[in-house]
This record gives sequence, C-alpha cells and structure tokens, in this order.
Amino acid sequence: MINKKIIPGLFILLSFVLNAQQPQGVDVSHHQGNINWSAVYASGKVFAFVKATEGVTYNDPMFVSNMVNGHNAGVLMGAYHFARPDNNSAVDEARHFVQVARSYIGAGWLPPVLDLEDPNSSTDLQDLYTSQQLTEWVRTWLQVVEDSTGVKPIIYTNGRYTNYLQSSLNSYGLWIAEPDGNTNPPDNLGHWTTWLFKQFSWTGNVPGINGDVDLDVFNGTSDQLNDLAQGGGGGGNTVTLDCSSAVALQCGDLYHGGPSTDSSRVYSYACNGWTETGPERVHTVTPSQDGNLAVTVSGFTGDLDVYILTDCDPASCSGTVNSSSAYLTNAQAGHTYYVVVDADDGSGSAYDIFVHCPSGTIPDDISLNNALITSGDTVEAGNTINTYVKQYYAGTSTNVPDVKVGYYLSSDCTQDASDTYLGNSTSSINANQRTEVETETLTIPSSIAQGQYYVLFVADYMNDVTESSEDNNVVCVPLYVTNGVAVDEVFKRRIKIYPNPVSTRLNITTSEGVEVKSVEIVDLTGKVIMRSDRFTGQMDVSRLKTGIYLLKITGTHGRKALIRFIKE
Repeated sequence: MINKKIIPGLFILLSFVLNAQQPQGVDVSHHQGNINWSAVYASGKVFAFVKATEGVTYNDPMFVSNMVNGHNAGVLMGAYHFARPDNNSAVDEARHFVQVARSYIGAGWLPPVLDLEDPNSSTDLQDLYTSQQLTEWVRTWLQVVEDSTGVKPIIYTNGRYTNYLQSSLNSYGLWIAEPDGNTNPPDNLGHWTTWLFKQFSWTGNVPGINGDVDLDVFNGTSDQLNDLAQGGGGGGNTVTLDCSSAVALQCGDLYHGGPSTDSSRVYSYACNGWTETGPERVHTVTPSQDGNLAVTVSGFTGDLDVYILTDCDPASCSGTVNSSSAYLTNAQAGHTYYVVVDADDGSGSAYDIFVHCPSGTIPDDISLNNALITSGDTVEAGNTINTYVKQYYAGTSTNVPDVKVGYYLSSDCTQDASDTYLGNSTSSINANQRTEVETETLTIPSSIAQGQYYVLFVADYMNDVTESSEDNNVVCVPLYVTNGVAVDEVFKRRIKIYPNPVSTRLNITTSEGVEVKSVEIVDLTGKVIMRSDRFTGQMDVSRLKTGIYLLKITGTHGRKALIRFIKE
C-alpha cells in the first residue's frame, strides 16, 4: 500500500499512469457547491459532466462557473440536461438546453448528455410512457440538439431504462449508472452492446469537492477520450475503407441504395470531426468534364451523411460536407471519385443518392429527411399534430427564394390530387444556410374518416425553385386518425401493453389509481373485433389474423386511450 503522506508526488504520478489506461472523472451540479477544479485535476480526475438545465425553466446556478473553471484547470468538460418527460415536450426541453449550453458544445468539449431517469420517487416514467413513446421522446430530444449544435449527444440512464428504451437508440453513446463501486464493465446494458462511460459510485471522495460526488470511468484510452472531445469516434477509429464493392453512379441519375447491416469501418473523415458509426456504403463517379461536383442523399431514416473522396481513403475527403449533402469545386474530368454514404447514428437505412456532375455550377436541389410527428402516431379528427422535418439545400446560389414545405394527409405515400392539404411552413435556405429545421402544428380536419393515413412532407411544394431532381422532395410518416374517440393522452401514458408485436396473449398493465371499465380491439377501419367489460390485465389474441390493430381502453369519466399493436 502506498503511503500518500510520505510520497504524494509519486501517488499523483501513478494516478496519471492508471488514468492514461482508463480515464476517470466526476459528474456534478450545484449540490457540490464551489469546486476547486485544479485540485480535482491534480487528483487524477480528467473529465467531468456538469448539470446545465432541467425541464424547460431551470438553469443550474453553478453551470457556467463549473464549465469555465474546470476547462481552465485542464479537465475535459461536458454539459448534461436532466429530462422531465413528465412535464414537457422533448422539443421544448432540447431548445432550452441548447440556449443555455450552446457555448460549451463542440470541439474541445465532451458531447452533450441527456440524463434520463425517474425525476423523483413518486414519478415513474414507465407509468407515463410506453416503451415506444419514451423512445420517441428521447430520440426527438437527441435529434433536435444534434441539429442545433452539429454534435451527436449521448444518453445517461440506468439498467432499468437500457432495457425499456427500444434498440433503435443504441447507436447513441451510453453513459450508464451502475454504482457498484468498481470500474469493471457494467452488467446490464440492455439493448446496448457497448458503453462510453460508467457511473460507478455515488459516494466518491475527491480533493477539491466537499462531500460526496459521483465517480465515472471512460471505456477507452486517454487518446480516445480526447478524440471524443474533438468530435471524433472515441472508440478506436478504423481508417480502412472497403471499396471492393463500390457501386458506380451515373451523372444525373437517381440511384436507390438498399439497407445494410454491415458493421462500421470508418468513424471519421478528414473533412470534419463528425462521428460516423456506419455502416458505410461506397460509390464511385467519374465526371466527363471539369467543374463542380455535388452529391445529395435523401429518402432515408436516421441520419446519413455523404462524403466525396479523391481516392479510397477517409483522409482524402475533399470539399464541403453538410448534413446529407457534399460538394467539391474544381473536380477533374476523367478522375474517379469515391462517394461514401455514412451514418452518425448507426443507421443502415435504405437511401436515394443523386449526383450533380460538373457543368460550371452546381444545380439547385432541395430535399427533406428525418420527418417526425412528435405528438404521437394517433390523433382524433379535428385535433392537431406537431411535426418536425429537416430540409436540405444543395447548390451554390446565394439568392434562392423563400421556399415552402407543404403538408398533406394522404391515403398512401404518393402525392396526388386526392390528398388533403394541411398547411405549409416558409424558410430561407441558400448556400450559406444549407439546413433548416421546420416544426409545425397542423390540424386534421374533423371531416376525415377514421383510418390509417400518411402525412406527406413536400419540399418546395409551390415550385419556387427549378431543381435538378424532384424525386427526393417527398417523405411520409404514418398517422392513424380516429373519429369520435376523444383520446386522453395523459390517461394513455398510464397504460402499458406487452409484448408488442404479440402472438398469443396481450398483457395490459396500468399505474396505480387507473380504473378500466372496458377493453376493445378494433381493426384499422374502426370495426370492433373483440370486447371485454371485465378487465383482467390480459387478452387472448391468438385467433386474430396477422396485422395491425388498436387496443381501445375506456376508463372512468369517459377517459379513452388508443394503443396500436401488431399481431404476429
């Protein structure tokens, strides 16, 4: 055992050697009071996460001083937001966090964090949200923050929620709370396959901090931690790009790329410091004349980016990269360029890709992606929905007219004269502002019949811009419209069903105090298939045909909930 009083310098030196292999840090808020960050750093704690905000109104009074003083002491600092899904929308909370913490997000800072846990002892988020609903809340917060800052956030949560949240979120880095007192790998990753940080103690004792403090460990080396703070992959970048199956693209043609489940090989490119967790899809293009080369990807889910490489090497990334588009000036005729579609959220989604080959200028092109209905996938006719979509511009013009995103209710994903117009939003978008986020509240007409529909998001629906391709202007999101059923969203969040999809028996659980009077299963035309006036917590659905159904639950005072499920 080392005697610290006799050889304190040797103790600090050994601490740094150990932390070079497995960096350790702390997470703090105003509860820790004034912190001596120089003493914290000298003790070997090399990173820290600091509470910035909670909900939509609270700002931690020590946030700015902690971030500035910790950074000046040499500690890698990051900001976190304490989520309150019980009170607020994800969009509002994300905007509040970004407004407060924006100056401390980006190169030189650790990624922003969403702290997801039960907000207090009397509130259980699993009683308020189904797994799908809570996953969508989290996804929306993460997406809005990333769109606003250009930095992909990470999720802090515990083993209970790594299992409750759906696997579609596991492309986001995980900071897991498992206070078992050691830095061994966590035991309960749930739907995640790896982790970035582990909070291994809630009662740590660190010089420079009065009282107990949370202790954390990073799953990697010091170099990888520094890489994470600079916007890199933080997990051992591999720079070998597999170009053996590259698909050739033809100038002016829209190519449809299929989905992929391949693992990632490249985590970052020389053009920027974005984290790209793959999988990569590689293409080639050979322009026939000198000039400007531009590429746009659209028609995907998740968050795909595209890169232009002068050869098969991520270090040769050239030109300007924007979200889902890239362009290169002075491309050379006859040279084969590699075009890589990569994802910073692990999405293996299918996609469309369009190449504008040299012609002196880059033709205008507007596209939409990441369309969401943030208010849920069910609405009563006559009520409103909240929407979110990202709009992209590829081209070099600085005087593009204001363009409008149009919204329609459709029976399918194809825009035609039978669609119902819902509204539009207007934005200025040009070479200096290539990405716009549109949020709208839209009213579903009360005359709409009950059934399954799609909300169409249509870029430049007034045709104000002459585009090189109109094929990437429409995205659609499913929406089920009810008629005459007043859905109580608060009541709905207090009910959970599982499993979903289901093959034989559907389990229904309610939070304490919820009284169920009747349960019905209806098909997408509104026809009642099954009904029970005696609530037992289960329904035998083994005789249902394969398909999508609605569970209609009626409670006291006429409160109703509709929950979609899939019969396998």
